[in-house]
Amino acid sequence: MKQNNFLRILTIILIIVLLSIISFIGVYQKELNQYENILPEYKTGMEFGKRRSVILKVDNSTKTVYYDAEGNEVEHTHEEGEEHSEDEELPEGQTSKEIPINSPEILTQENFNLAKSIILKRLKDMQVPEYDLRKGEDGSLTIQLPENSLADTYVQAISSNGIFELIDSTTSEVLLNNNDVKTAEVLYNTTETGTTVYLSIEFNKEAWSKLEEISKTYVESKDEEGNDTTKNVTLKLDDTTLANTYFGQTMSNGILQLALGSDITTQEELGQIVTDATVISTLIKEGNLPIQYTLEYNNTISSNLTEADLKIAIIIAVIVIGLMIIYMIIRNDINGINMGIAFVGFIAILLLLIRYANCIITINGIMGIIVVCIYEYMFLLEYLKKLRKNEGNIDTIFKNTYFKYLKLGIPICIVAVVFTFSNLSIINSFGMVLFWGTVTFLLYNLATIKYLTVSKKK
Repeated sequence: MKQNNFLRILTIILIIVLLSIISFIGVYQKELNQYENILPEYKTGMEFGKRRSVILKVDNSTKTVYYDAEGNEVEHTHEEGEEHSEDEELPEGQTSKEIPINSPEILTQENFNLAKSIILKRLKDMQVPEYDLRKGEDGSLTIQLPENSLADTYVQAISSNGIFELIDSTTSEVLLNNNDVKTAEVLYNTTETGTTVYLSIEFNKEAWSKLEEISKTYVESKDEEGNDTTKNVTLKLDDTTLANTYFGQTMSNGILQLALGSDITTQEELGQIVTDATVISTLIKEGNLPIQYTLEYNNTISSNLTEADLKIAIIIAVIVIGLMIIYMIIRNDINGINMGIAFVGFIAILLLLIRYANCIITINGIMGIIVVCIYEYMFLLEYLKKLRKNEGNIDTIFKNTYFKYLKLGIPICIVAVVFTFSNLSIINSFGMVLFWGTVTFLLYNLATIKYLTVSKKK
């Protein structure tokens, strides 16, 4: 019986040691002329790497507006080859005036807050993994983003005004705009010749009749003499023309679909078009900014934490954990050794789960790891204390201690669940670590601790 117990303990310890080696050192596979770790890399937050810093300032510039003799705003055009100049002569009856891009009456705290809210929605819709957005007293917005291959795409999404318009290609009359849009999304259709990417714009019910009437009016047609009299519409997003076309059928369901790329056969081209389409759909869906901004600052900033700092932190952590295990051993002999090994295994499995669950490790996430490890250590200490006092057999002691800490951990579980669903990675990281720490506590202790215990009763 004692031999069986020894073999069981030895087997569990060997498994823990193996998992610890995998977690702390890795699993290496030869790739070409070098060995590479096949475990997923830790995903770190902006504190540990480069980040993109962006500042949007309220546009204080002016624009020239032209009026006819009746005071109506008109479009000012030049003859081919002519350029605009401040002292040029205007047509008879026409006048001009310099007006601010943002009129004073719209520069209110309400609109500043609304602009911030819209940009937050854009960041969420673009699934930016981590960001920090702050509003200045003057309405300026400072945004911190992760520096990666999509950083420029994120900057484009947050710095655009997002003014969407469906206009008459001849008269420039605005037929539909942001206020008429319910939502927008990117769709795909794959055939034998390749993949087509669509931008699908769904208008609100109030605009359904407008779209239906437009789709009946702006169609391909010819007069009695066979001349082309087709009426076109132009879809514009800010200063970019998305399409200049006519309708081939009546749009009675309030949905307008626009092909942004067709017969795509390569993954690289598909990825780029989907990225561009996602930006467009996000800008249309979340609405235009009430205030126009200019991109004043857009630079990459390195982290204040160096690789040397991280190495020092790891060394300190190893020393602290070592001292904690030594205390266990001094107080509890053989069971202290086994529980010390179990404690290392707990940390190793938690770190493996963090890797595979794609948790973003931030400063808060590290705090979550510390909280979970301290909680596990307290559980082991109390379990060992009850063993020393012989408060029943091993099964009873483990059961009482385990369920006691399950009850004490309910607030941690609640925080883990609530924080995990947060959109801010600084909060989400803490919640995710607590969540996987809870899972590890529940399953790992149940599977190992009782079976690593050596009974001292004679």
